[in-house]
Amino acid sequence: MSKCPECKKEITKLNNFVSGEKIFSFDGDNYDERDFIEDSKTNDYECPECKEVLFKDEEEVVEFFKGKTKIWDVDIDYPSEIIEVEAETKEEAEEKALQMLGEQTIICEKVCRAEAVEREIKE
Repeated sequence: MSKCPECKKEITKLNNFVSGEKIFSFDGDNYDERDFIEDSKTNDYECPECKEVLFKDEEEVVEFFKGKTKIWDVDIDYPSEIIEVEAETKEEAEEKALQMLGEQTIICEKVCRAEAVEREIKE
C-alpha cells in the first residue's frame, strides 16, 4: 500500500479532477449524459485524505502505486534552497533538481551541487 507524501496516511487510490464539458441530450423531460470532452486545463490527482494535489500526470500515479518513485528533498548549494523531487534513485533526484535550475546556473557561471535525502514517511 502507498502512503501520501503529504499527510503520510495509507492510500489505495487518488481522486482525479479533470476539467472539460459534459454533453447531455434533453428530450423535454429527461437529461441523458452523452459525452465528456476534456479541455486539458486541469488534470489533478489528489489524496482522498488530505486533499493535496500530488500529481498532474497519470504515468506518475501509476509509478507511485507501483512503489518505484520516492519523494526526495534535494539541497542545492547555489542558490541555497531545498527542492522537492520525485525520482527512483538518489542520483536521479539530484540530476532532476539541477536540471530544474537550468538557466540560473548558466547565468551565474557557477557549478551547483545537489545532495538528495529521501523524505522520511512517519508512521
